[in-house]
Amino acid sequence: MNKFNLQLAGGALLASTALLSGTVAVHAQATIKAAAVPKTVPATLIAAPLAAEVLTGTTTAAVLGPQAITVDSSAKLVEKTVVVLNISGASFDTTSSPTVSIFAQSVGGSLIAAASAGGASIANATITVFSDRVRITDVSASSWSAMTVSGLQYVNALALATAGHSITLSGVISNNAETATLETISAKAVVTSIAGAKPQVGTGASITVSNTANPQFSTVTQTGFGTLSARLSTVSLTNTTTTHTGSDLTTPITNTALVSTLEVKLTHSVLTDPAVSTVVLNSAAVATTRTTAQFNTGTVTWTVASTGLGVAQDLKVNFNGTTAISGWSAGTTTVTPVTLAANGSKLPAAVSGTAVALTRGGLNTTVNVFQPSTNAFASFLRVTNTGSTAGTVTVTVRQSSTGTTLGTYTSASISPGASIQISATDLETGAQITNPTQYDLNIAGPISGFVQHIGFKSDSGVVTDLSSFRNTSI
Repeated sequence: MNKFNLQLAGGALLASTALLSGTVAVHAQATIKAAAVPKTVPATLIAAPLAAEVLTGTTTAAVLGPQAITVDSSAKLVEKTVVVLNISGASFDTTSSPTVSIFAQSVGGSLIAAASAGGASIANATITVFSDRVRITDVSASSWSAMTVSGLQYVNALALATAGHSITLSGVISNNAETATLETISAKAVVTSIAGAKPQVGTGASITVSNTANPQFSTVTQTGFGTLSARLSTVSLTNTTTTHTGSDLTTPITNTALVSTLEVKLTHSVLTDPAVSTVVLNSAAVATTRTTAQFNTGTVTWTVASTGLGVAQDLKVNFNGTTAISGWSAGTTTVTPVTLAANGSKLPAAVSGTAVALTRGGLNTTVNVFQPSTNAFASFLRVTNTGSTAGTVTVTVRQSSTGTTLGTYTSASISPGASIQISATDLETGAQITNPTQYDLNIAGPISGFVQHIGFKSDSGVVTDLSSFRNTSI
């Protein structure tokens, strides 16, 4: 039996993809490919990538197409035939007027014209368009191997307003009396909707507030940025694929043809910090700088033209360089499409992402084999602040033998240039540790300085500095 394929037109939208094939009962299986081009091997189908935003999801009025497909045989067909194309995922536009041309095929697989360079039109064939199928009857020629059906249009494709849905064609080829099936045409997507325009939010690199600055904590460190500026997020409106089309299924359209304006909203506690001078969204399409009166409640917004977000733009915070910057947990950046452009009928969903945290640099060190209060050889922890800003330290107590965390202790505030000494009894009481045994300590806090492990033997009155090192700023 003859082997048939169904193929799709699309010019630059065509790409190599695996063909569907298989056998149904005793019939040869046909698949879907690209429109016929004389003197070439028929190309493989890739479904037209329709931007989902061109459909509203509330109307049946949108007409998609026209589109051309080809039924392709691997051998010559000499009898009259009937070709029926079925549709799912949409309906055929019954007001459309498709046309049909046929081709012969060379031994090497390239198409040649059945009657002329462009393929012979079938004057005696009857083409009837129903909502669920297209019937092509009385197809005859001395011999033919490929049939191009042009001008197919689709309606009632509301499901494609959700990205990932498809219009699928299948069908059969039978003798003219339709008493025998010659070929079946396996189902193949000819149109698939994609999220053509999608907001994107990226997270900035980690930000460390410097404890060695002068004044202390007045500058930040972030890869790619200076000491008084840091990127919290990046925002953009980007393509999810390199090409997506409008309702004609052929012409590529841009994001700016789908979405006109967007809102960018930053919610972050750092905006309440008196060290922040301005917040900036880099975009050529909007006055981007916001001053303290516009964001000191912890939230700031911009309305941005889509033309300004074609590539990722930085959302940055700037500092005054004279006020200490606090540490702040991560915030949230949200990009919300607001108004449609000429080719858009459905706004993409809003997207949120993390706006990076700010962490103060400072003391972070460990003391090992700290002796519990029940031991005759007592341990003491001494912490010295060598910086210019007061601060507390947090001591995490861990079991030496297992590493299990037993509890935490927070010190009193340590003034610049001052030292405090913490006994094992103080640690155990503050961390709520009972039945203590030998343990290890981790000491961390937003100050510059060092720690000492002091041992005291009460029966002899001997004091020993057991420190293995003195921590420097991180």
